[in-house]
Amino acid sequence: MKLKNKILTLKYISRKPMTRFEIMNRTHFSAGAVSQMTDELLEEGWILEGEFDDKKSTDTVRTRRQRLLKLNADKAYCAGLSIHDREISAGVINLSGHIIEKQTKTINNPDAQSILLSAKECLGALLKKTTVKVSGLGIISPGSINNYGLVLSCNRIPGYQNINLPAVFGEITDLPICAGNNASACALAEKWFGNAGFLANFITFIVGYGIGSGIFVNGRLVRGCNGFSSEFGHVIINPNGPLCSCGSYGCSEVICSCRAIENKIREISRQNVIPDLMSCENPGSVFESIVHSAVRGDKITINILDQMASDLGILIGMAVNIFNPGKIFLTDAIVKGGDFLLKRIIRAVQKKSIKENFENVSIEYSSLGEDINILGAAGLARRRILLSI
Repeated sequence: MKLKNKILTLKYISRKPMTRFEIMNRTHFSAGAVSQMTDELLEEGWILEGEFDDKKSTDTVRTRRQRLLKLNADKAYCAGLSIHDREISAGVINLSGHIIEKQTKTINNPDAQSILLSAKECLGALLKKTTVKVSGLGIISPGSINNYGLVLSCNRIPGYQNINLPAVFGEITDLPICAGNNASACALAEKWFGNAGFLANFITFIVGYGIGSGIFVNGRLVRGCNGFSSEFGHVIINPNGPLCSCGSYGCSEVICSCRAIENKIREISRQNVIPDLMSCENPGSVFESIVHSAVRGDKITINILDQMASDLGILIGMAVNIFNPGKIFLTDAIVKGGDFLLKRIIRAVQKKSIKENFENVSIEYSSLGEDINILGAAGLARRRILLSI
């Protein structure tokens, strides 16, 4: 029990600097227990004493100024590898989420063999050039991944199934490896390094080449009985819509992802509206071109983005009604939509959700930007390190 409480104490301090008194308030541990645990964490080098907390307080318990305790960010370093069918990204972070090194590699042939080979090359190059001692590796990937890092299936990548990620990448490194789904890891990154902080109920929607989600309810990530929950990308928006890689028709992923919007532009063949669109390989760049065209007043792209916002409103409104979150974070290529798209999405969610639920939720873009995947992957290794103190 003492070790569990010590880990919980470190968990709180890792989110933001706080005094021993604040730790007492959040954990409800006794003053003696907090003092003993923080002294041990200081001695072991996991935390550091910072400046005095000068915030005014009326608490009579606080008879003297207290120093803020903060995480020792450079106590350990973690590597993260994000596998995608368009790009591989890898990075090394410290415990506070500061990226020390970063490596990316574009995928030209999105099949399982090419992707894994590129991922090994990207990770190998990263580990070769980093100058810090890395203590663990986290790997994230699309698809259904069980708790042991086995990719059971990923419909949109040919041959990408029954792949044991820790075993595959254990061939090139001796680091301890943990692996998980990219959408869930992005929600964890938002919790550890982003604006979710101490929020107990929030949802992260990844809207890019596909659609994924990570859901926190009462402070815990929703995983389901076998780790495959939160598949909002395969919620059917229009039963008469296009065929999805999962075998169903009209899933949100083929209706209102950034890739789906690109496909709609291709269908209407308006290269004169967005001259550079067809030459873009990155879906984020394609989507950004579409948004720029709409902002300039092009009616066709405005209508397409209005429909995208309406469809996302159905999807996100459903999540708001079911889970009653305090915040919704949007990330990936969707952030290229800026205020132009975000305002439309918020209005659509308002129309599709219960009034009381909508009034208590805020919808915003993630502050973590393009690095959220690296942070999510490396964060898996970070979590293992903090749990092993």
